Amino acid sequence: REQRIQLAFTDVTFRRDLTIGTQKVSHTSFVLENPSGFGFWEVELTVILYRGSTPVAMNTITEREIKPGEKRPITVQWYENLSGITKTDIRPSVNILDPSVYLPTERFE
Repeated sequence: REQRIQLAFTDVTFRRDLTIGTQKVSHTSFVLENPSGFGFWEVELTVILYRGSTPVAMNTITEREIKPGEKRPITVQWYENLSGITKTDIRPSVNILDPSVYLPTERFE
């Protein structure tokens, strides 16, 4: 597992300064990094926001065609103005036992 899923998340930030129309909403931004030699057709990312030790919001997104060595900026919108967020946890999910999840090498370019 450690050899195949080496996904990392850097520059994780939570902000409450986005305005959509007249409403202020929150957003989480981060960079998804894949330093491994494996690419994936799809990776599910579950983003959990905490207030202290209590989870207060969760969202799952799917990123497609994650290539080896890729660094991809991602933003997740929270359609409310969440306050008091102290921690962001990002959890990737890939079934590494299923050969069909791996991106073929001709897609690496």
